[in-house]
Amino acid sequence: MSNPARFQLEVSDPSVTGLVVVSCLDAQTDFVVRTVLPNHTFEYVASTLAFAGARISRSNDSFVDIFREVNALAGKAQTRLANIFRKYGHASVAEMAMLFVFLENIPDVYAAKLFYESSFGAGQQRSTRYQNFGNLATQPLRKYWANPNLILAEEFLEYQTYSDSLYQKWHARLYPALARYFQIDESNKAQISALQARTFDTVRSFLLGGITNRTSLAYLTQAREWAKIIAIFKSENDPCLVALGEQVEFLLAPLEGTAEEVGYTPEAPDLLRYTQRDETTRTAQGKLKEWYEKYRFKITESGCFRPLAQTVELVDLRFGSEKLFAQALLCVNPNLDYQATLAYLSGLSSREKRELSPLLLGEYDCYRQLPEWLGTNSHTYVLNCSYGEYRDFNRHRVWSKFVPLLSSQDKYYTLFYGIITPLYLQVKKLKKHQAEFVTDCVDLQEKAQDLAGKLRHENEALDYLAPQLSIFAANCQPILSGSPKHVSYMADRRQKPGGHINYRALAYQLAEITADFDPFLEAVRSTDPAPDPNSRDQFLDRS
Repeated sequence: MSNPARFQLEVSDPSVTGLVVVSCLDAQTDFVVRTVLPNHTFEYVASTLAFAGARISRSNDSFVDIFREVNALAGKAQTRLANIFRKYGHASVAEMAMLFVFLENIPDVYAAKLFYESSFGAGQQRSTRYQNFGNLATQPLRKYWANPNLILAEEFLEYQTYSDSLYQKWHARLYPALARYFQIDESNKAQISALQARTFDTVRSFLLGGITNRTSLAYLTQAREWAKIIAIFKSENDPCLVALGEQVEFLLAPLEGTAEEVGYTPEAPDLLRYTQRDETTRTAQGKLKEWYEKYRFKITESGCFRPLAQTVELVDLRFGSEKLFAQALLCVNPNLDYQATLAYLSGLSSREKRELSPLLLGEYDCYRQLPEWLGTNSHTYVLNCSYGEYRDFNRHRVWSKFVPLLSSQDKYYTLFYGIITPLYLQVKKLKKHQAEFVTDCVDLQEKAQDLAGKLRHENEALDYLAPQLSIFAANCQPILSGSPKHVSYMADRRQKPGGHINYRALAYQLAEITADFDPFLEAVRSTDPAPDPNSRDQFLDRS
């Protein structure tokens, strides 16, 4: 762990907070991460539970007897659990130690990255539909670049201010416009609440992926999953994301003696301490890049800033492992056309496929597993949707999700996928606003591209800022893979009127094309009315 001196631990007074809240502050990034001890009257709760679970594999004692044994050891469950973990290589024991972490004041894309990389866990993030994200504090370029170009430093601030001004401009304009069109009764709290949520859903188009747009989230998962997330964050090119990984590690597994100074007993530190960066994916991508440069095939460049319709496309079910390698190649070149890449890979000879296989799969094993976003399934869908809607899909961790924005090492080229605007702007009486809204979105994203390009030119290491400069309206072209079970759940749950209209429409389209393609899956087609941005009943329905 580098430079732990910048981290500061604080422990709350349980007479005030009830549970003990342990906080780790990073003076360099201003990020805050916290955890809560389940029961401050008993140490090592998570370790004790995990140790009891691990003991059952080698003992026929009842769990009551095992807990008596643990108690008699005077709190040594954590040490004995660590011995099992280290000596026998049973990483599975770390799956039974559940740890709750709160992350505050982090860029939005970092929250997306955490959900994206994690296959198991439960969490909630600060919502853009229930809170006003106007008047966000600007961040100076020197936070990311020690000696910035002064002209670029000023442009960096101006861009953030421009984003905020557009958010406020359109909130002020659309709130009354939506109220008039949908005949909102201002004395009805439920209708006002619906109006506020729909307005925020629309104007979030102008929010940035990070920089000014900081978010918070709570996440509960296993120690093993936290170790994986920490290892992935520490391997990134983004120094602030590396710092966040180190900060979470320091919170859950502080250096010996540091925790004792503030009266903090970590739950399962030996399952997380000294987590190493995971360079497996970077190595595999390097080998694939060499292969791609040698056998470069004709591609369709997808760069554009024009407004696009949101779409869902079902990938031909005859493709299997091609999907895995196509996604891996999109990490090398985010502008590759996915469907064309699938066709190219499918046409390779058996010999060529066998030569390609170890370049990717040869780097992974049972300890260094393929990342979640390289997972595939029977049904794969290519979406044109905004980053805002992708954030909603991101919570479906049972789906495999691939997004170049979050996986590519070359972040700059993930800005060129076009603009998707909210469907409420298609309402007849609001169409007079549509052209100007689209113009503002395109202008803001073009400024993001221009600024990212200048930063990249001045300092290549600043390439990682591109996703933070990109806006919520930007199309991020996610690829989702799931089974019929996952399709059935999403088709039923995510078309409910309470959700964002764009998100509901995508779920509806996904179910429709699935049923059209496969008669066995006809039942996933919704019997409810299609999501309709003109419907007052749907606008007001928060169910």
